[in-house]
Amino acid sequence: MAKRWHLFTRARFSSKILWHRLVSPRNQLALSLRIPANRITAIIAGKRGITADTAFALPAISARAPKFWMGLQADYDLQTERDKNGQEIEREVLIPA
Repeated sequence: MAKRWHLFTRARFSSKILWHRLVSPRNQLALSLRIPANRITAIIAGKRGITADTAFALPAISARAPKFWMGLQADYDLQTERDKNGQEIEREVLIPA
């Protein structure tokens, strides 16, 4: 269980980084990054994932490369899928002999 929690925590870290980096109002940040304000709000709330175009904009407010942001999102997506359907997938997938 410790590994699962670590992956989940690492993936959720992306929204926490955004939260702490918001030194200006979200609308102003959105304007400077050229992305919709509701996208920033949804990412921070954990209701939306980080897309490639958002990942390319985020280095403007952090010293993190787009690959960092996409890696966090991928970790989160994989862990979420494993938690929802992991056991079923393991039962159904046939490993060639």
